Amino acid sequence: MPCGEHVWCGAIAAHQNGDIYKVNGCYLHRLSPNCNVVIEKRLPVDQAYNGLLILSDGSIVTKDLRLAGQGPSTVTRLDPNTLELFWVPRLPCQKALWAALLPT
Repeated sequence: MPCGEHVWCGAIAAHQNGDIYKVNGCYLHRLSPNCNVVIEKRLPVDQAYNGLLILSDGSIVTKDLRLAGQGPSTVTRLDPNTLELFWVPRLPCQKALWAALLPT
């Protein structure tokens, strides 16, 4: 499976729908329970992504990895069925990320 030009450890999670989601490099893959690729999605920023969460509504949230001086991380929220983008903010810090994700 492609990962772009980024060699970095990613993340993997099992979804309540029975599928497996994995992020590596700048790609997100939805895999069947037999590990066949259901959907492949190139993520919106050409950076290595290393975070992956499944929210209570089932949506997928991932973030890219930035080194000092590379600007703010991008958080991406995707539909678990289609991997279409719901939300792509750039946040200045981790605290802002959690504030944006937690219900008010």
